[in-house]
Amino acid sequence: MRIVEYEDCIAAEFYPWRGEENRLDLVLPHPDEPDTVIPIGVCWHRTRRGRCKVHALTFHPDVSEKEIAAALALRWHVLPAKDRRRKLPPILFSWELEDGRLRVYATLRGEAVASVAEQEEGRDGLAGVVWEGEDLFAVIRPLGPGICTVAGEDGVFDFDVAADGRFGRSPGEDALVCARSVALVASGGGGVIMRTFLDERVLVPREDDPGQTVLVPVKEIRGFAVQARDLGSEVRLSWKKLSPEELREMHLLGSPGGLPDERDHRFA
Repeated sequence: MRIVEYEDCIAAEFYPWRGEENRLDLVLPHPDEPDTVIPIGVCWHRTRRGRCKVHALTFHPDVSEKEIAAALALRWHVLPAKDRRRKLPPILFSWELEDGRLRVYATLRGEAVASVAEQEEGRDGLAGVVWEGEDLFAVIRPLGPGICTVAGEDGVFDFDVAADGRFGRSPGEDALVCARSVALVASGGGGVIMRTFLDERVLVPREDDPGQTVLVPVKEIRGFAVQARDLGSEVRLSWKKLSPEELREMHLLGSPGGLPDERDHRFA
């Protein structure tokens, strides 16, 4: 891959292509910054076998290196809209071309986990549940590896988030975990806590023997409050990120153990 600066754009070219190309201009929600969007052009062509293949992404000349990196952290696919059996890595975003015959998918990198149909049914299987703005669980995925806790009126649900953003402990669990998480917050709102395991390690006292120490990874804690509005025909979900101060207060008021040990826990 190479980055090329042209007069009217910056292009990330995955490999050279000099034939006929198609381009779809779209807006990509920033995976790490909920209030930021990235205008992007997806350039693709048809192979001799008729498959669609993405060969470049284009950006506005004023785009930042961080925004280019966010787009390049994803894998890009163009598929016929009727091809719902194709297995892909976890899908973060999708767009439909104007004629409705093709769809563009932005996925995490890594192995394919489930078909398009299975992932879309898992993510959107709750009829009438709509996110106002970005899907919170698409924001959670890039924060792995770690453990995510979803709390709602009907209970609490914990699941692993892999380094590649996959939910659950096996590829087949991803769609089901995502659907269960959405269902939990859709029934009256709730909260989501994500604990990201960092590479940094520190010594802390052992829980079973405070006189001894053990080396543990530092956990970065993020919290999100989810509001659900039942409009009759649909449930609309919105969320906001909690500040470190709000997270501390929440732990003080709601956790039996109070604040976690801040030697190996950081509120972000």
